[in-house]
Amino acid sequence: MQPASAVRPRRPIAASAPGPAQGGHRGAPAGDRVRRQPPASPSRGGGAGTAADITGSTGITDPSPQPPARWSAEYWQAYFDERAAIAEHDGKLDRPQAEGRAYQACLAEWLDRNPVSSSPEAGCVVCGAMDRPGDGLLPGGIGVKREQVWLHKGCVKTWRGGRMAEAAAALAVMGITSPAMGSK
Repeated sequence: MQPASAVRPRRPIAASAPGPAQGGHRGAPAGDRVRRQPPASPSRGGGAGTAADITGSTGITDPSPQPPARWSAEYWQAYFDERAAIAEHDGKLDRPQAEGRAYQACLAEWLDRNPVSSSPEAGCVVCGAMDRPGDGLLPGGIGVKREQVWLHKGCVKTWRGGRMAEAAAALAVMGITSPAMGSK
């Protein structure tokens, strides 16, 4: 047995880590867990302006710079290229398939960064009608920002197609197009 001075202290586990009852880490008793706040980032008003700043009293550093609130065409192009390279290398896809996957990732990212919302009092965002017998308004489109639009079940396909077209047009302005349509 090692002397007490040679034993390394247990490292606290974040509160969000699953405990033994959930099949998670069994090394530290529940009382050893600590709650940590996520590190502040420069784009969210915290930190002193660099990604390597130590944030809060936890001593955690934020190693990744946060993207700007509105991405430039260059930032979108870098995101596309990164997604394509990951799909090509890690996914073992050929370049056209990897670019197709990267384009889909860009569409999803654009939609997430450009949410729309409405209220049920305003009616369906596609047809403008209120609740109809057997076809009430349903919330849809929840994303990172938890924005919702209210639609009839029959209007969802039209709304989704319109949003995808909106995303594709916005990306095309920045030089990112579907690989099936040409270039990037």
